[in-house]
Amino acid sequence: MRYILVIIFLFCAGCRYSRVKMPEFRPAHSKKIAIKLKDTLGVMTMYIPERFDTGFAWLHYSDCWPCNEMKCRFQPKSIPIKMEQGYLWTHPTDSVDQLTIIYQPYDRLYDRPLRKGGHFDTTGMYEKNSLYRDERENIKFWPPALKCILLDTTYKIYDRPLYVFGTCEYDPGTKRYTYLLKAETFARISQIKFECKMITDKQDSISTHFINDAADFLRTIRFSIPSFQ
Repeated sequence: MRYILVIIFLFCAGCRYSRVKMPEFRPAHSKKIAIKLKDTLGVMTMYIPERFDTGFAWLHYSDCWPCNEMKCRFQPKSIPIKMEQGYLWTHPTDSVDQLTIIYQPYDRLYDRPLRKGGHFDTTGMYEKNSLYRDERENIKFWPPALKCILLDTTYKIYDRPLYVFGTCEYDPGTKRYTYLLKAETFARISQIKFECKMITDKQDSISTHFINDAADFLRTIRFSIPSFQ
């Protein structure tokens, strides 16, 4: 009987998501992870690079209780572990190759399911370039040789938008490049943020493809709960 129930569940799940376009490929040299978020947000799965063989999580305390953030980070074990704390902290200037997942650790009203028959207006949520306006305006004041936008778009993953904004910055003083991909999506209207970051003095295949590869990994994100229910 147990096996029959499992088959029925899989069949129903397949019917429910049959119209959803799945990723056409699994990113090369990747592995799948599952992260349990706070109870109201369920479980998130995604693929990450195989070189990220170390993972850890911590509560980033800030200067006010609502400002605290839960962070989950994945990186190579060869890189020193650093966990930000406080309102201001020192940013590393070298040896950075990481993915950080950030979300609000405390339950809030809009983390809960909407009442039966409730509706959340998603008009405009899938419009391109609907986030990161400040970052976009700031880069206009930078010489293109020192900082530029590599990716600025919105993807649709299952039932929710994924806003992504990727940049490359060069520091002539340290002769290092900083690649940063910022992204946001939602789980029950609560923001889930992602930061993929690399600081390196090399221009190899990993660094030059870092932004596009990071975007491919983020597009494999799946949540165990609907976005706006």
